[in-house]
Amino acid sequence: MSTVAVYDFSRGPYFKETSPLAPAPQPDTEEVTGKTYGPLKAECDRRVQAVLGQRATIVRPTYIVGPADDSDRFTYWVDRVARGGEILAPPYPADEIQWIDVQDLCPWIIDLAERDQVGIYNAAGPAKPVSWQQMLQPLTKLSSTPVQFRWATPEILKQTGIALPLVRDGLLGSGQTPHFDSAAALRTGLHFRPLMDSANATLSWWRAQTAERRAQSGWPTPEQEQQALKLLAAR
Repeated sequence: MSTVAVYDFSRGPYFKETSPLAPAPQPDTEEVTGKTYGPLKAECDRRVQAVLGQRATIVRPTYIVGPADDSDRFTYWVDRVARGGEILAPPYPADEIQWIDVQDLCPWIIDLAERDQVGIYNAAGPAKPVSWQQMLQPLTKLSSTPVQFRWATPEILKQTGIALPLVRDGLLGSGQTPHFDSAAALRTGLHFRPLMDSANATLSWWRAQTAERRAQSGWPTPEQEQQALKLLAAR
């Protein structure tokens, strides 16, 4: 199991399985951070291939979403949109966003193993590119009250200390939003379920969690969001 974070993002924005990987970290690197995660995983990929060669099967997913996602990233947007009202959305609504539902990813990985299907595969949906606006707008069906998205600016996010889930800070609006090609995975049988199937399943799971579990999400607080919305309105 790998990740699309293995790629050298300075060589983007389009990534196939043959695209260059991130340079190896220093040999004494042990702490996993946002900066070291990709290079460490890239080194794992290289070592697997050094040992197994053409016998290796390597899967590189993007953001994994769906029920029981303990990162709470996609879940934030599902829950927040379902609550309705004015919503602080990421800057640059035209930026691309990719994901894969765990309910699609895991059965496909098992199938690869059972068929002894070797190769390297990006696993990043949906099948056609989708922007943040195109991803968020359908989620409004989850809400019984009106929804209005207010697209933030990087400056306001920095000023309010808000880290919006699933947002790639360093690439926003740069024209370098990465796209991970999953054609090879699709040819082996991977499919991507509709967004609303993932959203409904995620929301049902989230609402069944205890209050204590939901409090551990680490999401932007309503107070932070309101502060940012007021700053946006004043511009």
